[in-house]
Amino acid sequence: ALVGLKRKADALTEARVLVRDAEGSDQALHALARILRTVDPDAALAAISSVAGGAAVDLLRAELLEQRGEEDAAVQAYERMLQVSGQRNLGSWRGLARVRSAQGRDSEFIRRISQGIEAPPRGLQPAELAQLLLLRGQSNEHRSAYEPALSDYRRALEILPKDPVALNNAAWLLASRLVPRDPARPDPKAEALTLVDRALELAPNVAQIHHTRSKILVALE
Repeated sequence: ALVGLKRKADALTEARVLVRDAEGSDQALHALARILRTVDPDAALAAISSVAGGAAVDLLRAELLEQRGEEDAAVQAYERMLQVSGQRNLGSWRGLARVRSAQGRDSEFIRRISQGIEAPPRGLQPAELAQLLLLRGQSNEHRSAYEPALSDYRRALEILPKDPVALNNAAWLLASRLVPRDPARPDPKAEALTLVDRALELAPNVAQIHHTRSKILVALE
């Protein structure tokens, strides 16, 4: 508790210095809001309310609305950014996924993001498409649609074979025996171990990947 209070005090001290030295510029107010969001979302939203728009500012504003529990307003803000960006603002997709998941409306998000996956906007890069697939896979997994989730993770890995999140998530599903075995593929537990080992090589300090590997090793015993 004391560590948390000290962190808040340090953030507020930093914020006061910024206000004193920055003379209310948009850049300073944006930075101030980013500092305050960890201790006082209401003050952060007030600080950014007068800042001119821009992708980073609009995303922060939407995230603050989400943080305050104003889910409908946050959804509207994320949707506006997607419209402006031609459906290519990954931060907005992630925010929309979080809100819909918290609302228990994963299916609605899946229908929405599928529009950007199956009919991708012009200029969408392969790496961007892989991230959309990963988001849809996570939403499918959250609603216990494990086969579509694994399919999305596999599609994402075809594009980004070194994505540790997709590697880990696919390994977890295979090790959990939540998806019927595909006779055309290797033993799912062996495949899961191969995938999670690749994930660990790429992200050796991520605890969740170590947890997945432990689960696979137990399944292999």
